[in-house]
Parts: sequence; C-alpha cells; structure tokens
Amino acid sequence: MFIVLMCVYIHTTSTYVNIPQHMQIIDKYWQFDMIVAMMKIVPLRKDLNKKLIQHGLDKKFNKQISFLLTNHKHPSLHLEKLEPKHLNIYSFRIDKKWRAIVI
Repeated sequence: MFIVLMCVYIHTTSTYVNIPQHMQIIDKYWQFDMIVAMMKIVPLRKDLNKKLIQHGLDKKFNKQISFLLTNHKHPSLHLEKLEPKHLNIYSFRIDKKWRAIVI
C-alpha cells in the first residue's frame, strides 16, 4: 500500500507511442524512455506545494524529479507502472512513506 501525496502532470508531444512487440520484450522501460524524452513537467498547484512544505518533502521531491528527468532507472526512485498498465501511469518514491504519481 502507498499513500499518494501529489500528482506530477506530464504533457507529451504525442499521446500514443507505437512500440514494436519485440522491443517491448527486450526492454520493459523502452516505452517510458520515449515518454521521458517527450515530457514537460507542469508546476504543482499551490495547495500541493504547500503540503510538500508542511511534511518537509519539498527538497526530497525536487531531488526525485531531477532523477526522473535525468535517469528514470535510478534505484532511489523505485519507479512502478500502476494498474491498469495500458494507461501508462507510473509512481515513484519520494521517501519510505510517500509516493508520487506520474500521469
């Protein structure tokens, strides 16, 4: 079980990425590689940013966002694809208690 604190809204230049079947088998992160290459992070709403500060998570969150943008396979992210998998919704760990959702 994990607690969702906030959402990281991501806009992509393309809503659908066509991935050959053999590439899906070779690298399960290939699709996410393409999404990361095209994404833009929209600033958090003021209320969500306030929650980050209240819980002392603002520095941790910014650190994890930088990992997400530079190396989404970084071990401290613990990146997971959530169900249903066809929606391409991911979550990453902010710390041991809090996770964020990438939409």
